[in-house]
Amino acid sequence: MQTIKCPAANVGTTDKAGQGRLRPALMGKEMQGLFFETDNGVRYVLRALVVLLGFWTAWRTGRSVADGWGDYTRVVIYTLALGLVMRFLHHALFNGPFINGFYYVFDVVLLLVFSSIGFRMRRTSQMVNNYYWLYDRTSAFSYKKKD
Repeated sequence: MQTIKCPAANVGTTDKAGQGRLRPALMGKEMQGLFFETDNGVRYVLRALVVLLGFWTAWRTGRSVADGWGDYTRVVIYTLALGLVMRFLHHALFNGPFINGFYYVFDVVLLLVFSSIGFRMRRTSQMVNNYYWLYDRTSAFSYKKKD
């Protein structure tokens, strides 16, 4: 496990001559903890939780648009905004690049898959349940007109 020197150990009070001196209580102390470690098991778990949170949010976004009888264009617009939010989370939590076209497009494509799944599943349920005399379910994502 890698340890990092405490930055507060270099900050001290100044004496009357303006010369800095180290605080004796902090000399040689090392910081260990959740936010001071390199990528280890804890950081991987946090990254996985952020990714799962993004996927779940995208899925719920698609369902929400379908619940309001919105069209698929609205799903795409909301997913583009969600991609910015996910880029910010990766930047703020893991010091990843915020403005990077490749990672933004990659995030949006993955999020769009989940939001599309949520949208199509909910829209299929709506059409089959609300208009049961007109439509039959063919799969979780599609329906057809009754014969």
